[in-house]
Amino acid sequence: MNITNQTTIEYRCLKALRLHLAVFLLAGKIGRKADDVWKDLPWKKFRQHVFRLQREIFKAQKNGQKAKVKRLQRLLLRSRAAQALAVKQVTQLNQGRKSPGVDGKIALSTRERLVLCQRLNKHWHHWKHQQLRRVNIPKPNGKTRGLGIPTIADRAWQRCDPP
Repeated sequence: MNITNQTTIEYRCLKALRLHLAVFLLAGKIGRKADDVWKDLPWKKFRQHVFRLQREIFKAQKNGQKAKVKRLQRLLLRSRAAQALAVKQVTQLNQGRKSPGVDGKIALSTRERLVLCQRLNKHWHHWKHQQLRRVNIPKPNGKTRGLGIPTIADRAWQRCDPP
């Protein structure tokens, strides 16, 4: 796959997400609910786009092209498709989605998910993590071990961040 195709695919995903976010912002005037906007996002296209980027990163790493790997990782980090998928993963699909961080948020509404997508996109280059909530977990031998629980926003950022 050449870089022109990649840019075209990124543009299409970006255009689709911008369109849906614009509809979301106008929802008050149109009467469309945030639930409809979230459900109507092109999830299959987003997954395909993210997979293509990840595959290109793998190929470039395998061929020793460090500059290309860095460029593609940055593209993946900035991708609205990856950000939307990360928010969906941590707020709807993960088993630990109901574990609150220091902010106390357990589950996000659809409106809050869309706002989190916008926040990830706006602050991707200077993201500041919040503190972890510390919980002691009992071990089989009777002792305990510490567990740090990040906020939902930080989990989405970590999910979006390439390795």
